[in-house]
Amino acid sequence: MRKLIEFVGWTRENVSQRGCMRIGALKETIPGERRVALAPESCKKLIQAGCDIAIEAGAGDDAGFSDAAFAEVGAVLEADPAALTGTSDLLLKVTAP
Repeated sequence: MRKLIEFVGWTRENVSQRGCMRIGALKETIPGERRVALAPESCKKLIQAGCDIAIEAGAGDDAGFSDAAFAEVGAVLEADPAALTGTSDLLLKVTAP
């Protein structure tokens, strides 16, 4: 987590004030791409570390992860990818957008 915080230029003070950053994972749009940038178990660990996690609804379907699996570990489901993009400090995708 420290390397990630240093990479995006956050200071310890910023992180302690906010708790952590909001990380968003978008659904893959490349035909045939079945992976998702975050699995529910990864979301759980990041949430335990204090991060806010938002996942585009349906992002894990092709990888075998239901929206319910993400919600169960505390991730927020977002139906609108534009809204997810606008509210995330860090966006994750498997392939380039």
